[in-house]
Amino acid sequence: MIDADDYWTRRGVARWDDLTEMEDKPNTLWINGDSTYHGSHDRVTQAAAAQLQNSLFLIKPEDVSMCVLTPGANFGNPKRAVRADFRYQGTRYNFKVTDPNAERTFLARANGEYEVAEELYFCISLAEAHTDGYCYKLVATVISEQPL
Repeated sequence: MIDADDYWTRRGVARWDDLTEMEDKPNTLWINGDSTYHGSHDRVTQAAAAQLQNSLFLIKPEDVSMCVLTPGANFGNPKRAVRADFRYQGTRYNFKVTDPNAERTFLARANGEYEVAEELYFCISLAEAHTDGYCYKLVATVISEQPL
């Protein structure tokens, strides 16, 4: 939890090689099994989330592709979105990307799937409960050594 009464202090800049030491290595990304229409293992119930001890992981995903799509097109919603499809610890995941830089980069492209060959790290976040009673798993930050 972030304490709104405390200010953060910048203590330096992490180098690419430092990320290996900071990487989390959970067996799964919280609880698997509940998925949205476009996602895979991308949400947990609010009740289940309340039992979890953390809401952030820094992970090194494998077999990453970024998907640009218009999820609400069939319902008259033209808003486009970026989703990350990746493998972690042998499980395939698909989460919405909320990193502004990654969104800007991929939304500049046509709808489709784009393989990302370079090594990446993701900061994965478990968001606060939505009005539907679920907490959604998000790719909050995409970290790459070179610009995407």
